[in-house]
Parts: sequence; C-alpha cells; structure tokens
Amino acid sequence: MEYSADIELTMAGVGPVRVPFDEPRLKTKQARRHLNRLRVLEEDHFCTDWYAFEFRPATSADRAKLDVVVQLPGPEYGAVIGDTVHNCRASLDILASLVVRLSGGNDKGVHFPFGSSAHHFERMIVDKHFNRASDEAIELLRKLRPYPEGNSVLRALHDLDIQDKHRALIPAGGNITTPEVKAAVIDGRAVITHVEATKPKMRLIFPEAGPAGNCEVIPSLEEMIGLTESIIRSFESLFSD
Repeated sequence: MEYSADIELTMAGVGPVRVPFDEPRLKTKQARRHLNRLRVLEEDHFCTDWYAFEFRPATSADRAKLDVVVQLPGPEYGAVIGDTVHNCRASLDILASLVVRLSGGNDKGVHFPFGSSAHHFERMIVDKHFNRASDEAIELLRKLRPYPEGNSVLRALHDLDIQDKHRALIPAGGNITTPEVKAAVIDGRAVITHVEATKPKMRLIFPEAGPAGNCEVIPSLEEMIGLTESIIRSFESLFSD
C-alpha cells in the first residue's frame, strides 16, 4: 500500500548582520582562515625535499663552494597570501562605509583612505568620501596615519592588495642556515667528507623591493590582521558611547 503526503518546505532567509561592526569582522575572520591555510601549506612544504646541495670544487681562480639550492612553495601559497591581504583590505572598506552610515552620511563610493604622505592623505579623505563621517570619526582616522611615514604596516597592507591585483604575490627565501660541512683536500682538490644530518632552515619573506620587504610572511600577515581588528574595535568604541 502506498501513502502520499503533502510536504511544506519553509526557507529562512539570512537577514542582515545584527551587530553593525560584525560586518567588517566577517572579513577579518576569513583572513584568519586563509592565514591558517597558509601555515599548513608552509609546514607541508618544509616536509618535502625542498632543498639540495651542489658542491663546486676549488679551482685556480676560486675557492670550493657548497650551494644550497632551495625550492619555494607552489603557486597556491602566493594565492593564499593574496586572499589573506584582500580580506583585510576589504574589511577596512566595509568599515569605512559603516562609519559613514552610522554618522548619518551617504556611503555611496566610500572607501578607506590611504595616502602616499600626510598631505596626500588629507586629500584622499575627501576623494574617498570619508569626509561624510562625523568629525570624531575623521579625527580617529587621522590618528591611524595610513601612509608610509606614519603607519608602515597599514600602508603595506594597502600596497600588497594593489600588487596582488596585477601580479601574484610570490615570497622570497631569506636567512637560510646550512648544516655543518666537513671537507678535505685529496689529490689537490677539495672534497666533501661529511655533511651534518640536519636540514637547512629558511624563512619565507616578502621580496626586498616590495611592500613589507624582507619581513617574514606569516608573522607580517598576522600583524596586519591584528591591526585591522584593533582599528575595527577603535571605531566601534567611538559609536558605542
């Protein structure tokens, strides 16, 4: 015997964020998820055969050399760096729009302003329409000093986000330490007799010529996320009084 029944489906829509400052926090939480993924990728990379030794015997013109040839993480590592940076940067734009709305202003076209100098930053407050915010909010923004000679970490976040839009963020290797190597001269040539059974160590850093140059990738991103979170808290306190 077969039975039939009417089934009624009810779908509950996802409403707006109840706590206003949770809007930018959604992006910083996503940035932390990407950062955790980056830690896994880095750990996995250093568990592989990421290095090799190449010995060059001494010649009449040069001394014997031991080269450590290293391999950097694959392209996913750079992509996840970009995702981490972008979520932090997007969080600040969401925050700027929120602050203007809470100030009673129109948030159309509002972005978090950055400057190439203190003077340029004042112009960007107007160009990015943050001047629609309250006087107290603008003064708090000025205290953040988001320009190179002000808050270099905050400015580096902005510059890394711009760079990622045009080319992948590729880390460099820095501070490589090598194991102990023993050599002897045999028949007039330097020959390796023993290499200490320890892996070399390498820090992954941002390229010297770019934003956050020579700074270690994961600690730098951790600092940028923490800074973004503290900025959100500062503006939240301003509007909770």
